Amino acid sequence: MKKIYIWILSLSVLILGCMDDKGNYSYSELNKITIDNIAWSNSINYGDPLNITPELSFSLDSVNVSLSYEWIVNGVVIDSTSPELHIESFKEFVGNRRCYFRVEDNSTGMKYTAEFMVNVSGTYQAGWLILSEKDNKSYLSYVKEQKKEDDDGNLIEIVYGEETDVYKNVNGTDLGSEPIKLLEHWSSNYSSIGEILVLQKSGSVELDGSALTKAVDTELEFLGETYPANFVPKDALYPEICGYLLSEDGNVYSRRNDVPKEYHSGRFMAEPMRASGGMRISHFIPTLYLNSKCILMFDELNHRYLACMDTDYEPKLCGEPTVISHKDYPDDFSDLNNMTREIVFAASYENPDPWADYENSVFSILYDRTENQYYMQNFGIGAVWYTGAINITPDYEIPFPDGDMLNGNNVFAISRKTPYFFFSAGANQEKLYWRDMNDKTGKAHLFDIDFEGHSITSIAVAMNGDRIGVGLDNGIFYLIDATDVGIWKSNVLYKTKNDMGKIKHVIFKSGARSVFMWGEE
Repeated sequence: MKKIYIWILSLSVLILGCMDDKGNYSYSELNKITIDNIAWSNSINYGDPLNITPELSFSLDSVNVSLSYEWIVNGVVIDSTSPELHIESFKEFVGNRRCYFRVEDNSTGMKYTAEFMVNVSGTYQAGWLILSEKDNKSYLSYVKEQKKEDDDGNLIEIVYGEETDVYKNVNGTDLGSEPIKLLEHWSSNYSSIGEILVLQKSGSVELDGSALTKAVDTELEFLGETYPANFVPKDALYPEICGYLLSEDGNVYSRRNDVPKEYHSGRFMAEPMRASGGMRISHFIPTLYLNSKCILMFDELNHRYLACMDTDYEPKLCGEPTVISHKDYPDDFSDLNNMTREIVFAASYENPDPWADYENSVFSILYDRTENQYYMQNFGIGAVWYTGAINITPDYEIPFPDGDMLNGNNVFAISRKTPYFFFSAGANQEKLYWRDMNDKTGKAHLFDIDFEGHSITSIAVAMNGDRIGVGLDNGIFYLIDATDVGIWKSNVLYKTKNDMGKIKHVIFKSGARSVFMWGEE
């Protein structure tokens, strides 16, 4: 009982002490700050202004406050004085970055943060890149599509513009001579902007994908920093793990990227690749390697396809030429390991069936010299990433319904995301046609566009298949709406005004690796 009395007495003293101490502390409600009017995503072009004006709301008092501010962009505090961000010419980075606006209540030390994204497109990050020959020199031009949106993000219009001789404008020197083709390629870094390889006989070069500044001469990327003897560039394939350069003599030179997330981290071997039975490569087939986990090339010496695995899941299995060992071919389908028909054109597109065993299809135009007959062929392909085995799914190989329109001078292109195939025809290759690859019997459809008798020299398709770029021998480039090509409608979106010289190759420049992976936003 005595212990109980002592405990009660102690508790009473404690309560009285707390009551007596009540006036020693000041418990005031926090003046909470809310940050509004900062869009989550802010997209601009490199060098454009960036202006953000937040709205601050206070739960108690908006007058008697003392505040500090921080604007954190790309991990760096770029302004610590103003509640608004005004950058006249933004050149902090190219790509997509998380950024922060931070407000501190100096009287309480409480900090309030708003997070947002800034997506900066390079000056030449996405658009149409045109390689041509003019005055016996390589000539690079650029056609830009700039979207105009209202305050709610709704598209108002698309403004087109062109810049000729862009390489000289940027670098101050001529590009080179004897141009061949362009290749956009990416590192395995998700946020990377694709670099541009310019193949030309005077010496190929790599360009930065945002600014088109020269990154490196391709010759310096060989061991010994010199081209192999008798090397004359013809084509290139640059997936993630390895890179391949094709010479006109059929030799292929390869490299392995030591750090796939970085450009130029490996060197090309001075000796050409070898394969069982030898090889002489005539064609590179640009597969969608992120889907198929491999690339393809055609060995005309042995009349066969060779595949090289390419995936960062199993880098040690990548880079070795593998013979396709499929056995169960339909009676009317060519053995891919013993082709009797010549490849005229081959390219890849995405399989629209998400449940298919493969995600990459290869569409080809073949020529049978004995029959004097053109064929179209389609098959699925995919590598088993943990073994390196190449799986083939034959689809069809049938006479090309428009074979009478082909003569060996045609130009071809395929849409990656839609089932449409485009080609030139006519006495001077002055007409543009399309056909549905799923239509195995119907005739091709003519675009009702007059190219004024000039020859089509290159066709490119935008990533989503809704726009087509067409280059002519007179140096004029057409951008054509193909949104409703299936129900038929053609519309010239833009026609360049300047003579770019004889156009050799046109590409749709995707820019960001995310666009290459999933298509345009």
